[in-house]
Amino acid sequence: MPKLCESEIEKMAIEELESLGYAYISGVDLAPDALNAEQKSMKLSEGACDKLLPIYQDASKVEDFGNGRFARNLLEKAVMNQASRLVAMDVDRVARSDIELLTADDFEAPAAKPKTRPTIGFAM
Repeated sequence: MPKLCESEIEKMAIEELESLGYAYISGVDLAPDALNAEQKSMKLSEGACDKLLPIYQDASKVEDFGNGRFARNLLEKAVMNQASRLVAMDVDRVARSDIELLTADDFEAPAAKPKTRPTIGFAM
């Protein structure tokens, strides 16, 4: 059986996830703290930072909380909301700073998932 090094496995995993529709963001491009978007291209308004903190605090209380997955999904949804917001604006009024800024309105707290307990045997 041929041996694979870690970088080859990572490359194959990234290619597979991209083929499933996931976006790839290099770790080098990410901000070092959880409340910032990508350092090179996106900025958060002050209000967005204030809105994100309680969202993260609430989410971290969930038993199977995955910080990376949660942050990525939250950011991708915010970018989609930002795109909808920008499309609704007058095209002549959209500035580069608008494109680079995520506002509090772009972020939505995810709906709480009901906790289900697995059952064994028959349930009533």
